[in-house]
Amino acid sequence: MSEKDKNLMNFKKESKKSSHHNHKIFMTVGGIVVFIMATVAFILAPTFVGSAKGEDLPPLGVYKGHKIEYKQDSYFANMVSNIGTQYQNQGQKIDTSTHFSIFNQAFNSTVVYYEATDRIAEAKYLVTDAEISRNMLPYFYDTNGKYSAKIYRDTPDSDKIKIQNSIKSNLLYQRYVNDLFGTNIYDPEKSQYGLKTTQNEMNFIAGMDSKERSFKMASFNTADYPKEEAEKYGKTNIDKFTKYNVLIATLQTQEDADSIYKQVTDGTLQFADAISQYSSKAYSDDKGLLTNNYAYQLDSLITSDTAEQDIAAVKALADEEISTVIKTSQGYSLFMGAGAPVEPDMSDPAIVNDVLTYMTSYEKGEIEDYFVNKAKDLAADALTSSFTNSAKKYNAKTTDIPSFPINYANNQLISSIPSTSIPELEGAQSNKDFLEKAFALTKNEISEPIVIGQYIVLLQLDTETNKDDTNAEQFALMYPYYTSQFDEKSLSSYVMTSDSLKNDLFSVYLKYFINNN
Repeated sequence: MSEKDKNLMNFKKESKKSSHHNHKIFMTVGGIVVFIMATVAFILAPTFVGSAKGEDLPPLGVYKGHKIEYKQDSYFANMVSNIGTQYQNQGQKIDTSTHFSIFNQAFNSTVVYYEATDRIAEAKYLVTDAEISRNMLPYFYDTNGKYSAKIYRDTPDSDKIKIQNSIKSNLLYQRYVNDLFGTNIYDPEKSQYGLKTTQNEMNFIAGMDSKERSFKMASFNTADYPKEEAEKYGKTNIDKFTKYNVLIATLQTQEDADSIYKQVTDGTLQFADAISQYSSKAYSDDKGLLTNNYAYQLDSLITSDTAEQDIAAVKALADEEISTVIKTSQGYSLFMGAGAPVEPDMSDPAIVNDVLTYMTSYEKGEIEDYFVNKAKDLAADALTSSFTNSAKKYNAKTTDIPSFPINYANNQLISSIPSTSIPELEGAQSNKDFLEKAFALTKNEISEPIVIGQYIVLLQLDTETNKDDTNAEQFALMYPYYTSQFDEKSLSSYVMTSDSLKNDLFSVYLKYFINNN
């Protein structure tokens, strides 16, 4: 089953489930369900109550003058309750992680809400009393789904006012979203969905799925870089892996370090005492011996403006010779020579492993180049042999890639690149070089080497197909569903990155809901 078919099945299931509750839910924004009224109250566990000491929570943020506050009947508090109820109804346990997630979703939804209400107010749009009354009716239905005057009479006026205000604000909000993004209902007279999705747009997107290609792939994993090659690199770069035996005392401020330097140089304080009494030991063992003492590690440790000269001075220290105060990445340090430098023995497997670790972190390109050159040799060999036989000759893994179209970032409306089922293609959906080279090949042509994460791959075009059997009905059903999600996420991203938003959610949550426990 294709990813598009799975998406359609899930969409139909969700549509069927939500149809029974559409009088309580009107839309989603960025995946956040916005309730008109929750039927089950979400009760925060006592361990999450941040105002147990009677403290009033400060605003969690401000958007264009609107304070986002966690207090009774505020929009944010209602969203926390509604989203929490949804979590509980889905059987999710409310713990520290999910509790913050609820707050974060409620915060995002509240910011979107304030953006919408501001825009509606600017447009001077009003909701009629008749429209509010019509939307209130479902809240007073009996068990047979009919309006009950008795239920209405028995409902306290305060609850009726809350329902009325909630419906009014949500109808205003819904109007904003529908005007901005259009609706999901197809208008045959206009040949479009809502206000902005035209049939021509649908046809264009559907056509992007028609041209597909399958490939044969040969791949190399950079994690298989031979230790013999790491040994060669180590021998060529002996200086990087020379070990320097030095003691180090690190202080937080330059003033403190200058004071210690004066005392150790005038003999009133022993260097060993400076280490035991004053050093943070950020880079050393308890006795002050520098732990990560390869030359390349020393190079990254010293961060002074005159780093090149300071590094050279430390490397040249004689036994018991003390350096001046030097700026390091976590403070200000004094170094003292504690023995001659030790050149690396590249016949020692432990040293070779250290070289490989260094290369993986700092010389990734060197490793990639090794496999790129192997891939080029494979491609050249395949000109006089088969692609599969050449891959076997060069110890490359071969994989048949099923057909897929150009689909940058695996948009859900188009068939996806099989990056989840083929590890070597993880990230390929967002790799411009991969897509350009894959769809520029002619029949049986072999690509240049392509870097995808930790893999170096070669592609050979196998087949190219043009699908004329696009399921128009299926696509017409999915298109408005997914495009509305895309639009909603865009709106959420717009407001959450706005300069008008002051977001203190994390700091307030940490202080009042974590540190208070």
